[in-house]
Amino acid sequence: MKKLKYLSLLILIFTIVSCSNNHSSGSSGSGSSGSSYSSSSSSSSDEDDYQEILDAMEELAEEAGQDLANCCSTFGYNNLSTYVLEDECSYNDITETLKICMKVSWKGSISGSTYWIKGYLKIDMESGGRSWQKISDSGGFSPGCSRGCIY
Repeated sequence: MKKLKYLSLLILIFTIVSCSNNHSSGSSGSGSSGSSYSSSSSSSSDEDDYQEILDAMEELAEEAGQDLANCCSTFGYNNLSTYVLEDECSYNDITETLKICMKVSWKGSISGSTYWIKGYLKIDMESGGRSWQKISDSGGFSPGCSRGCIY
């Protein structure tokens, strides 16, 4: 049920991105074909499309953030927050992959310490499959806890 909900969001994102690719000015760098999400738009329609994409990415990131906190917090967590680093998000036209750069943070329910993990949530637009690539973390939890957590 949950996967169907997000698959429809992915289809929405893909449709918006495909239709607005002509208006995008950035590229994802490192030699790959893609487009970065840029807030500079020439019309209110482009701005609306951009906001819809951001809202959908934030919703997908929040779900992934909950999955990561569940995997990496040994004794539970409080105050979960997910932040999408929109300037680092991209869409690859060739592989049809959406890459959402995000940082997830929470307070340990027993320790009260703040923990965080930063990485890329990759979404295959064709299959709806998700994967996680960690960039860095705060430490203080099991090494490799995020591996196999998002699928």
